Amino acid sequence: MRSKMLLSAIFALALLLCAAFFRLCFLPQRAEIARLEEEAAKEQEALIAVQNFMNAHGDGAERAKARAERSAALEKRLPARMGQGDFLALLEREAQHEKLMLAAVAPGQIEEEGGVSRLPLDVELDGDYFHLLAFLKDLEKSERFVRMESTEIKSEDGRLHVKMRLSIFAEKE
Repeated sequence: MRSKMLLSAIFALALLLCAAFFRLCFLPQRAEIARLEEEAAKEQEALIAVQNFMNAHGDGAERAKARAERSAALEKRLPARMGQGDFLALLEREAQHEKLMLAAVAPGQIEEEGGVSRLPLDVELDGDYFHLLAFLKDLEKSERFVRMESTEIKSEDGRLHVKMRLSIFAEKE
């Protein structure tokens, strides 16, 4: 009987020690692990946000290079000087490339418009439809900003005779 009581006491003590270990050691460790995992997840989110920002904005040298390229492209679209001769050479070159005959080019007077200078040009071309269309697309793709203000098209013997008014722009002089 005494051995049964001793065995019961040892069993109760072992059970009490297990409950104390669970309450005093295991549960606090699990809570600490959960807190650390939550902190790690927040740090990971912050790191991802910083990486996304860096990917979106790049480094300073890369941004400066991109800004310089955009400025150069804008300078070509709206140059500091009119460059009428260069534009007329472009018109002639594109017309020859597309097998169109440049019948006449008559520049107008330079006008000041909204902080920029505008030079109207009356241009006459002879050729077929598809070559004219390709010429207009090439003109649109050119580095220089060109606005087509009016167009008059007549068909004579299967060929088109086109009169159009174009305007080129430059910064106000």
